[in-house]
Amino acid sequence: YTQGPLYLTAAYESLNAKTLSAGVWEDAIAYKVGGSFTLGGATTLAAVWESADLGGTGNNGARDAYHLNFSHKMDALTLKGAFTQAGETDSVADTGATHWAVGAAYAFTKTTEVSFVYSMVSNDPAGRYGIDLVAGPGINGQEISSVSLGINHVFSSKNGDAASHVLKGTSDPVVKK
Repeated sequence: YTQGPLYLTAAYESLNAKTLSAGVWEDAIAYKVGGSFTLGGATTLAAVWESADLGGTGNNGARDAYHLNFSHKMDALTLKGAFTQAGETDSVADTGATHWAVGAAYAFTKTTEVSFVYSMVSNDPAGRYGIDLVAGPGINGQEISSVSLGINHVFSSKNGDAASHVLKGTSDPVVKK
């Protein structure tokens, strides 16, 4: 739903017979609601809440997560920030994580933009989230950070400017297992 500066969304996903790491087949479901509001055409605030049941037990159980982000455009420069909190799974303590990111994008022209983002995931003692959204071996309880430098160039003016092709705010909010 879009009405002026307000954007609202909701989603439901169901995966039948998802394969877990132990070769067990389980169903997985997720609900997500979110929205954003743009103030004065320059500042956008957004929030997303997700409830996911990945099927099975342990780190594959149910958990909630939320994400907050902002972007503020000042001429060719856009400042960005995000915060995400993934809760513990329902059957294992200390499996959550916190993610935050800060960055900036600069539009050299209508079709070319460069960006910089610093991002960090802090896992709870049994949390196993990674920057690439994939849980890897040996990352339980670890703090993982990354630096990203990018350039985006749109080759066709029919598709709008470079900024319209870059995720609004920051990267997808909800870190996943």
